[in-house]
Amino acid sequence: MFSDDCLYEVIADGRRISGKEGIASYAKSTFSGIPDTEIITLKVIVNDSIGVVEWIWKGTNSVGWPSMGIAPTNKHFEVRGITIMEFDIGLIKRNRDYWDWNTFIKGISI
Repeated sequence: MFSDDCLYEVIADGRRISGKEGIASYAKSTFSGIPDTEIITLKVIVNDSIGVVEWIWKGTNSVGWPSMGIAPTNKHFEVRGITIMEFDIGLIKRNRDYWDWNTFIKGISI
């Protein structure tokens, strides 16, 4: 889905991830901390050059992220967000995720 030179931005914490391999690594490390991740799609708007997805991310902090100093708390969280994607020749060239970091941290109770 992503172009070889895609830029993926997580606005909540300022991360900028480049390329397919970097994006795959980011997704794996994010979801490994929340093995029961569920993403519910609320709304999708798409045309040839741009896509917008409104979603809810739910899960339980059952593993944590030791590399970030976040311990498991077994607390359930729910965060609403929006993703904006820009397309080039049918592939995602740029992706920006907007969600509230404080809601996430409060939800996982660290």
